[in-house]
Amino acid sequence: MDLRTQQRTAVLLMRMAGKRDKPIECIPYAPQKISFYTPEDSSCFFARSTPEEQGIDSGLLAEFLREAGGRKDLNMHSVMVLRNAHVIAECNVYPYEKGMWHVTHSLAKSITSLGVGMLVDDCRLSLDDKVVDFFPNAVSKVSSILKKDLTVRHLLTMTSGVTLNEVGSVTEKNWIKAFLNSGTAFKPGTEFRYNSMNTYMLSAIVQRITGQTLFEYMKERMFEPMGIKKIQWESCPMGITKGGWGMYILPEDIAKIAQLIIDRGIWKGKRIVSEKWIDAASSFKVRSDRNMNDYGYGYQIWMGKRRGSCQFNGMLGQNAYIFPDINMIIVSTAGNGDLSPKSSMTNIVESYFGDGFRPKDVLDENIAAQKKLAAVITNLENPEKTGGSRPEQCSVISGSTYKTENRYGLLLPIFIQGLQNNHSKGISKIEFENREDAFYMCLTEGDSRYEIPVGFDGYKKTELNINGEPYIIKTRGKFATDEDDNPVLKIDTPFIETANTRKMKIFFIGERIRIEFSETPGLNMAVEGLSVVINTGNTNSILYTLVNKASEIDPDYLEFKVQKTLSPTVFADKQK
Repeated sequence: MDLRTQQRTAVLLMRMAGKRDKPIECIPYAPQKISFYTPEDSSCFFARSTPEEQGIDSGLLAEFLREAGGRKDLNMHSVMVLRNAHVIAECNVYPYEKGMWHVTHSLAKSITSLGVGMLVDDCRLSLDDKVVDFFPNAVSKVSSILKKDLTVRHLLTMTSGVTLNEVGSVTEKNWIKAFLNSGTAFKPGTEFRYNSMNTYMLSAIVQRITGQTLFEYMKERMFEPMGIKKIQWESCPMGITKGGWGMYILPEDIAKIAQLIIDRGIWKGKRIVSEKWIDAASSFKVRSDRNMNDYGYGYQIWMGKRRGSCQFNGMLGQNAYIFPDINMIIVSTAGNGDLSPKSSMTNIVESYFGDGFRPKDVLDENIAAQKKLAAVITNLENPEKTGGSRPEQCSVISGSTYKTENRYGLLLPIFIQGLQNNHSKGISKIEFENREDAFYMCLTEGDSRYEIPVGFDGYKKTELNINGEPYIIKTRGKFATDEDDNPVLKIDTPFIETANTRKMKIFFIGERIRIEFSETPGLNMAVEGLSVVINTGNTNSILYTLVNKASEIDPDYLEFKVQKTLSPTVFADKQK
């Protein structure tokens, strides 16, 4: 990473870890996320079928869903299983809902690959085209020489060697210029190093050639012909589709794109992408980092263990497992600590549907097994609710207002803030109101006041506008007591379009409260997962470099501050 970006990263981290009374972001913030509640149709496309009609035992799927959906560490949000272009099992784990879009993170990279492939099919782009030739005014003379051999192929296979990584998305405004003038760690094509900015540059090249953003281009060429309407894909500060992340899409629409791989580029009799590109993109091109995947990488698509299989993958549990030899797809969304295809979910999928799995053409209907599958799905989607009527403590604390001592507490999870460049000013006031329709927790952040209904026998749903970006949340509360018999209100707030959840424990101690904030995926994952931004914990890390080359910040102190920001404890005094 270059010195300027190192310095800007240090500034960003210290701002994030400090008081929220000054602007946080290094680049100007502009809201992008739109509301899910727009008029586009989100109806189902694939026919529904019993598993036996497609040659798979319902009992096997019941065990698979019970294991995947029931493991707390996986924090599954949805699972959809298809065979022969029929949905044979689908489940949304409570409180997540069917028909709701979900963030994809790096799963979007595989979709970007198909957009690039359409340009190659049209002979408007070659994999041997030089990247610097597309942006001659954005690259210095020195960098143009150093990167003269960098090609589109290197971007597709994550072998560019360019050192500017995802940090550039939160510290730099002109990502093209920053990428092209960044250093290189190795000669292009000689090593694999995963870097989302490679995918972003592919998106920038599509826009340079077509005059349309990648999102606009793919809407016209792929999304609209395939009936994919409920979708958003965010842009960089220069208006270029992010490419490698920033997409919200319905799980069933992910399944459509996965089916396009199986059907070799054909959708409902119409060619979308050439068979040649599908084969090239979904086959081995380079050996990947063994910490991420054991089977290699194609063109922005991961290889799978099962012969001929491949995988779309996004961090925190966003996956599409594609098995062309048995015409089968598994799509999953989640909010866990998985950062790459080499994950707990992948292990489960491989254990059930690995090379030894051979489905039949059709099986006799098995009513008992189908009932078992239905029961598993029902238990995951509608667990037994506890709590009953509204607790009496709601009336006791109703009307109370507390003012915080500082602004370390945040509603929007830190992970989302970093990705969206949407930084909160911190909670300054918290109020409790026991209304007729629900119990409300009201938070004041900056100039905004958020009225959040809290359920006790299940979750309450609402949509909040956070700095111009709408987020659907669900909130559930539970009263308990600590070891000193002080009342404790535990708040759980999933941001259900995302992989992230805000958690709060509010301790009522006399005339003040203590609030312990946390988020899931948890602290350890967040520190590790944000390694693309902060990369703590080793002498090759960004923080180490920042300390020894770019700043005078103590790395242990900075990591402590970051952890404090991710899981702060805030005190607030009751107002008379």
